[in-house]
Amino acid sequence: MSAVIPLVMEDLRLSHLGVGFIMSGFFIAYALSQFPAGYLSDRFGSRKVITIAGLLSALSNLFFSLSTRLYHFVSFQILNGISQAGAYAPCVKLVGNWFPQSRRATALGIFLTCVPIFTIVSYWLSSFLGQSFGWRSAFFVPFVILSCVALIDFRVIQDIPRGKQWAQTEEEKDSGFSASAIKTAILSNKPLWLLGACLGGIAFIEYTYLMWLPTFLFETFGTTIIKAGVFSSIYPLLGIPARFMTGWICDFYFHSRKKTLITTALIGVTILCLVLSNTSSFLWTILILGGIGFLVQLTEPLIFALQMDITPGRFIGTGASLVNGISSIGSIVAMAGSGFIIDTFHSYRILFLILAGAAFAAIISLFFVSERRKL
Repeated sequence: MSAVIPLVMEDLRLSHLGVGFIMSGFFIAYALSQFPAGYLSDRFGSRKVITIAGLLSALSNLFFSLSTRLYHFVSFQILNGISQAGAYAPCVKLVGNWFPQSRRATALGIFLTCVPIFTIVSYWLSSFLGQSFGWRSAFFVPFVILSCVALIDFRVIQDIPRGKQWAQTEEEKDSGFSASAIKTAILSNKPLWLLGACLGGIAFIEYTYLMWLPTFLFETFGTTIIKAGVFSSIYPLLGIPARFMTGWICDFYFHSRKKTLITTALIGVTILCLVLSNTSSFLWTILILGGIGFLVQLTEPLIFALQMDITPGRFIGTGASLVNGISSIGSIVAMAGSGFIIDTFHSYRILFLILAGAAFAAIISLFFVSERRKL
């Protein structure tokens, strides 16, 4: 949606806060649906959850493209949030099923390159469709694409590699997925809550940039919609090498100390956000945004690799959903809060300073997380 926000605002006469309100509906639903989605993937397998979620997300985009009233937009963004919650934790569960602990950071990094790649595709495709055919086309086309992908996923995905046998203790078999087992393994696991808080700070930074970058460039430097979409893609573009290299960097330069690498990256994000708040050059703005994009997206695979390290194997999906669900609070605040800040101060400078504070808060949360595996 971010690539066509200026068109939506003009057509519907919405403020930055109004757009943030629509997007907040998505992230509130996304946050509340995380835990059920993770539990369902642990209980019934990722393939079924991902397929159903993909089809529902496709329908939500179709209905959004046909909407005319604010409550319609909010309602279908809520449906989209519920649907997309059914993708992330089940996918993390799949990586946990297919790869041993020693390879998960690298595997997650490679897998999560899909996020920046398709964010770039989304920026370019949405900006082209929006400017050429109107903003509604930027939601109808994803309906077609998502419908096809969901059906392909159902045919292709395997929850567990053929021939792999789960080695469970008798105690694990007896406890199964009872409420007491979930409470012991997940809800009482304090490092998972702290990881969620850390990822929440990261999510606040990431979604603020992803949401407002095209609008920031459009309003601050007077670029066209297409040019703003193209240059905004520098942020997710550098996420491709960041996510692809994250496991290699962690293993060879940080001796598999995920926490140390995450902290180092967040220190870099803090500094760059502070520099960005005092930058007026278009070239330097783009370069700094690229650096922030690289460092922020370097951290996410490591967060979930660390989550899998401290979560019992059969609850990896549920643990990932808890961490991602808590982090969604940062996404929700980013949607409505960032729009409020822009409208109140009529400037992005204060927003960038707040993003620097969010990176520092994430560092503090991570400080109290132990890398030792929870047995």
